Order: sequence, then structure tokens, then C-alpha cells
Amino acid sequence: PLEAPSERVDKPEKGPDSGRGVLEAMAAAYRKADSYSDRGTIRVHVDRPGEPVDQTDAFAIAFQRPDKLRLELYQTKAVFSGGTLHAALDNLPGQVVVRNTPAELSLDSLSRSQVLAPALGPGFAQRLTRLVLLLEDDGFEHLLDGASEPELVEPGEIEGRPCHRVSIRREGQVATLWIDQESFVVRRIVLPTDNLLDEMEGEVRSASLVAEFTGAGLNAQIPPEAFQFEVPEGATVVKFFQPPHPADLLGKQASEFQFAGVAGDVVDPKSLAGKVAVLDFWALNCGPCRSSLPAVDKVRQK
Repeated sequence: PLEAPSERVDKPEKGPDSGRGVLEAMAAAYRKADSYSDRGTIRVHVDRPGEPVDQTDAFAIAFQRPDKLRLELYQTKAVFSGGTLHAALDNLPGQVVVRNTPAELSLDSLSRSQVLAPALGPGFAQRLTRLVLLLEDDGFEHLLDGASEPELVEPGEIEGRPCHRVSIRREGQVATLWIDQESFVVRRIVLPTDNLLDEMEGEVRSASLVAEFTGAGLNAQIPPEAFQFEVPEGATVVKFFQPPHPADLLGKQASEFQFAGVAGDVVDPKSLAGKVAVLDFWALNCGPCRSSLPAVDKVRQK
């Protein structure tokens, strides 16, 4: 006779051929490694009528126990070495943060950094997965926090290397990790697109968000200069980044710029000489912009 539903208990597999088994082996490989490095990309692709989005950003990590880390992500470059942090932002080229840090790096200490906190979280599968695995004894549990049992799906191959594929689901969002079958290093993560789609307006046919970890390797030989940081000549050393105040620009000559007007004419400081000009930077998916632009137009009419 068939078992009654109330009497049946399905226990997740724990062996190496289960999603949980693969993730446990992956976490153990990272936690035991003395070093790690990669260079990769995060690619955003959105297929929508008239306005497709295809954007690629590069990133890189170099890590060596117990206290050395180099991180390049979006506009941020940060180097931890010997208890000192050096950090720079592309959009604040004249400033370099220099601060003391704990002798041994931890996820908690990195999360307190104003520079790295936005990159570390929050968000399911959005954290710097490699750092979680390298720095946390229970990195495996961090990945599965609030998620359902990981599922081992059809394997794949990246650059000739066979990979396990493990899907993690949480609150309707799914992330899929491509994990090297031999070294258990993460080679690709297909990330959820729910947050991305929430920012989009209008019809969207499809969307994808994929992180590729090119050259990822555990116990890699990392040259010492990777953890050196040279403060650019003329840069100001600060403890915290300080965005410029608008008052600092009052009375100063505008920087050179040039773009095409609605009629195709050239707009630059020379064409605007003697006039009052307002430059407003906006985007189609920016709610405040939709409110502010009509207000600016009313002022212009007056």
C-alpha cells in the first residue's frame, strides 16, 4: 500500500551528488585556501522595445591570508594590507582613504566599511560570494540563509572545464552557481533579476544578470605588488570620503563640456555665454526626475 502523506518524510541528500553536498565541498575548499584571485565581469542585459540595455562592468579580487585583500569593483579600488586600508573612488579622484583595520580580515570588519558595505549586501546572492566563502567558517550557511534546499541541476562546461550547477531559491528568487567539478571554485553565478526588473518601466521581454569569474583560482601565487597602493601625487589623504559641496563651485569657471541640443546644434560653454543655464542629469527610470523636470520647465517659462 502507498504511504499516507502525513507519514512520509523526505530528507535532503547529504552526499557529494546533491546540491548541498556540492556547496559544502565548495565552502570547505575556499575556507582552507591560503589565497584566491580572479578577474571577471558582471553583465546586465535587458531586452525591451526600443531601449535594450547591455552593460558590462569589470571586477577583480586578490586575497591572501590573514590580512591582504585587493578589491576592484565598479568605481571602487580598495587594498587591505598589514592592518591598513587604502581606498579610492573613480568619481572622487582627489581623495584617498587611509585607515587602520583589524590585523585579521573578517566579513564583519569589511561590512563596517563605507567603501565595501554597498558591494557586500544586502540582497540575495548579491554579496561578494567569494569573500563570504573565504572569510566565514559558516560561509555555506550564509549563502543558504533563508533559502530552500539547494538543487543540483544539469551540469555544464566553462572554457572546457566541467561544472556542477546548483540552484538556490529564496522568496521566489533563484541564483545558479557554476562550480568547477575538480577544484570546486565558483566560475559563474547567474543572479536573480527581480530587483533589476523592479527598476524598469514599460515592457521587458527578458533580462539577465551574470557574473563571470575569469581566471578564478584557489591557492594562486599572487605577486606582493598586488597588495601595494601608491597614493597619487596631489591626492588628499582622508579618513572618510567627502563629496564636494556645491558651495565650493560658486564663482568658478565651468568645466569644458559639449553635447548636441534637441535641434542637433552644439551646446558648450561658449554657446551659453551670458545666459543662465541649468544642466539637469536624468534617466527614464528615475522617479524624482519625472517630478523635477516639469518644475524646471515652469521656471524656464517664467
